[in-house]
Amino acid sequence: MTTTELIQAVRDRLDDAISADYLFSDARLLRALDNAQREACERAHLIYDATTASVCEVSVVAGTHTYALDPSITKVMRAKLSAETLPLKQITQRDLDLSVSDWESLDGTPRWFYQYGNNIRLAYNPEANDTLYLEVYRRPLVVIDELTDALEIPSEYHQGLVHGVCAEVYGDQDADTYDPQREARESAIFDGWFGPKPSANQMRMRKEVPNNLTARPRRF
Repeated sequence: MTTTELIQAVRDRLDDAISADYLFSDARLLRALDNAQREACERAHLIYDATTASVCEVSVVAGTHTYALDPSITKVMRAKLSAETLPLKQITQRDLDLSVSDWESLDGTPRWFYQYGNNIRLAYNPEANDTLYLEVYRRPLVVIDELTDALEIPSEYHQGLVHGVCAEVYGDQDADTYDPQREARESAIFDGWFGPKPSANQMRMRKEVPNNLTARPRRF
């Protein structure tokens, strides 16, 4: 669906299709749609990106081991230096502590990485300048605030967003539109499409837990 079509589907479900007497403005529905798309991406990892340079390319500087990630990134899936043929292995800081003595002070070609918060840490400490290419799951990059704006998630999930928008606006503290029962119903349908809302701790763990749980290095 286009954004215009999705907003019309929302109005149909809200029984708010008479333009002369809208209960909800386009601006309010678009704001809820933007929230729903971002929420869906945080729950279900719907946008996989390996090509957006501003998100997926990190300039590595010799002697610098930690880099800030684009804030849209929810999970780094793969990291590879341009000068190397094999990608880095994802690992946890704890596994490095258990397996590689004094790893924080070791210089060389990076072999591992771990993600914490919006940062990526390389080990070993890089000795040469390079470019790190990432493949990631991320949130949308563009705020949806116009009917002409394009949705970023795949089209097969657009219908699920309708329920997220309806849930949010039914929760508005407005005498004409507030409906907690319908809010709960629409929220449950949205959960069925994209899963339950993760806690802050669950979102943190998603970033930190390696994709390949066998990545612990041999002892050094």
